Amino acid sequence: MLLGTAFKAELLESSVRYTGTANSGGNPWQGVAPVDSLELSFDDGRLRQTLELKITVKADQFDGGNWLLNRNGQILVFESGKYPDIVFEATGVDLENLSDGESRAVLDGVLKLHGVEKTIEVEVGLEHQSNRLSAKGQFTILLSDYNMKRPSGFGFTIDDLIVIDFDISTELN
Repeated sequence: MLLGTAFKAELLESSVRYTGTANSGGNPWQGVAPVDSLELSFDDGRLRQTLELKITVKADQFDGGNWLLNRNGQILVFESGKYPDIVFEATGVDLENLSDGESRAVLDGVLKLHGVEKTIEVEVGLEHQSNRLSAKGQFTILLSDYNMKRPSGFGFTIDDLIVIDFDISTELN
């Protein structure tokens, strides 16, 4: 990348995964969904002042490998009919390095989930080579912070703490 260059990103194959563990040690509650949309633009010479990042995932797109559990999650936990979009919007960034190769960033932002907006901080590993930028990271949420029901059944209840992993790839132009 050349310093002082303005970029916009085109979304490539990208996904978000959630994982929750059961208090009884049973199988984890998990699902993966494609990133539905990504709005990313920045001037790498003035990243802190120009970063615009918005990521949207459709709540009804999470797939845990079981149709019945997926449907229960959509209806009872995510309430995807009422809250269809999960959105992260960055409000700030602190970047260690902006040269070709690998770097790390901390994104401050707002996660909009289940009708609730919460400020979060996300550590991101970045890999950038020529016109491709990949971001991977992990953060945690509490279902209770977003007024979401904890999945339960057959003698287990999923813990309140949920781990969110993401892998986002873009092409810069």
